[in-house]
Amino acid sequence: MIDGRSLKVTPFQAANIPPPMALHEITIDSNIIDIASNADSSVIAVLHQEGIAFLDWKSSTAAGSPPMLMGRFTFTTSAKMHESLQQITFSENNSVIVLSSNGHDSLIKRIGFNNDTGRLEEISQPELPATTSILSLSTFFESDLPHPLAQDVTGVIHSLSAAGGSLSHCQFPMALPWIELVLNGDSQIAFGMSGSGHLYANSRLLVKNCTSFLVTRAHLIFTTTAHLIKFVHITNVEGKTSFPILLSLHLLNFQDLEIPPDDPEKDERCRSIERGARLVTAVPTSASVILQMPRGNLETIFPRAMVISGIRTLIEEKNYRRAFTNCRTQRVDMNLLYDHAPEQFLSNVPLFIDQVRKISYIDLFLSSLR
Repeated sequence: MIDGRSLKVTPFQAANIPPPMALHEITIDSNIIDIASNADSSVIAVLHQEGIAFLDWKSSTAAGSPPMLMGRFTFTTSAKMHESLQQITFSENNSVIVLSSNGHDSLIKRIGFNNDTGRLEEISQPELPATTSILSLSTFFESDLPHPLAQDVTGVIHSLSAAGGSLSHCQFPMALPWIELVLNGDSQIAFGMSGSGHLYANSRLLVKNCTSFLVTRAHLIFTTTAHLIKFVHITNVEGKTSFPILLSLHLLNFQDLEIPPDDPEKDERCRSIERGARLVTAVPTSASVILQMPRGNLETIFPRAMVISGIRTLIEEKNYRRAFTNCRTQRVDMNLLYDHAPEQFLSNVPLFIDQVRKISYIDLFLSSLR
């Protein structure tokens, strides 16, 4: 959270502290404008009115130390007087990209660590088309590597990586204030929400009553004005693949992104929530979603769709002990442990017994089979 010159940080995997409180509070030199973090949040970049502060966060546990200042970059007097700072996002090699405006044009600066001088300096940035006016910055991570992006005022998304270029298949029908990107095979899907609640996947309109959304590797998660939270399994947006057949046979059966109906009693991809609740973040490792209520308090829920998706992943990793524990604590039918990958299970029965160990647990699993 940003509170003037104070940056308030809470790692949701370790603590659930509602605003205006926080687990850690760090004071910055001047009023904070925007913040960004790398893939594992070990480095946090804070854009403020005087420059950029880089914070090193070694441990995100509840008992860990707070983020500590590891470096700073100060803008020139001319830049501070004539430019309006807007956003910051991470790029390759822990460098950052800053978006600002001089009143007429959008300005993009890349700030990184110079190995020769040992200082943070402005480095070269690939040129965008001269007519491009940037509205917002974003970053998606692939194997912990950041891929910075810029959305222009027409809704086209441009790559700000070292290679540059535009992502022609990631384009909205208009500029959207909230956007997220996620990998889908060798391509990307861009999700965005307008101020009126229209949720898009690339150029396709998904719903018209969205109030908040976020994406994980497996799901698009969004809340609606009908006080529901919905989970959409991420697949090919157009219902077809453009990849070579010989290389991507497993992608040929992709279907359209399927929006679940408003039926929380029958569909596990839909769940009722409190009126006015908004998404804060999702923690796929613990299969949890954190919502903020209208009163400001935070609540953690364990949606069925994420729990089952997490159990499937654990089975594929042959982590049967944790998969069994999740089934037991979340009351999921243990038949899933066999049904998801029957051949794999039968060839790993000794491993399953060795991991689960307790005879009573093995009896519980056997009694669930059918």
